[in-house]
Amino acid sequence: MIIENLESYRVYLEFIQKIDRLFDDIYSQYSDKMHCDKQCFECCKNLVSISFIEGLHLQEGIKNLDKQTLQAIRKNLQEIKSLDVKKLSEDQKPFCPLLINGICAVYDHRPVICRCFGAPLADDVTGEVRTCPKNFPDMREKDYTFRAISTRMLSTQTVLLTQYLLKETGKDISDDYIPPLTSIVEVLEYSTGENL
Repeated sequence: MIIENLESYRVYLEFIQKIDRLFDDIYSQYSDKMHCDKQCFECCKNLVSISFIEGLHLQEGIKNLDKQTLQAIRKNLQEIKSLDVKKLSEDQKPFCPLLINGICAVYDHRPVICRCFGAPLADDVTGEVRTCPKNFPDMREKDYTFRAISTRMLSTQTVLLTQYLLKETGKDISDDYIPPLTSIVEVLEYSTGENL
C-alpha cells in the first residue's frame, strides 16, 4: 500500500496542519500563560494510544530515520518493556521511546495528541479542562474561561479518518465500526523490527 496515494491520508495530513494552526493560535492568544518550547519535553512522558492512521503516519517518519536513531529507539523500547508501567507513579513514568536527547525523532510525524499537549484540552464528557502543570497555573479543572481543544473532536476525527482509510483500502467494515487504538510502543516495535 502506497499511503501517499490514498485520499484518506491526504485528508489526515490536512487535519494535522489544522491542528498545528489551532495550537499556534491558542499559543498566540495565551503566550503569557503557556511555556511550551522546543527544549521542554515534559509532555513526552505519556505513552499515548493512537489510531491506525496515526500509526501509519508515524511509520512514514520512522522510514527516514538513520540507523543510529533507530538503535536508540530500540534501546528505549527495551527499557520500557522491562518496566511495569501501570504500577509507576507519574514521576516514575518513562519518556516516549521516540525522545532522543530531548528531541522527538519524528516530530513532523508525531500523533495528534502530541501536537496538542500544552494547550488546554477539554473532555466533553466530564467537562474537565486539563493542560501541562507548567502552563495556566491559575486554571481549574472545570474552567471554561480558557479556549480549549476538544478531545472528543480529536478522537472522532482520527476514528473517521481511519474508517475512511480502511474502506479505501478495500476493508469491509460497517459505518459504526470503531477501529481499536494501539499503543505507540506496539507501533514502534512493529516499525523498527523490535520484537521483544
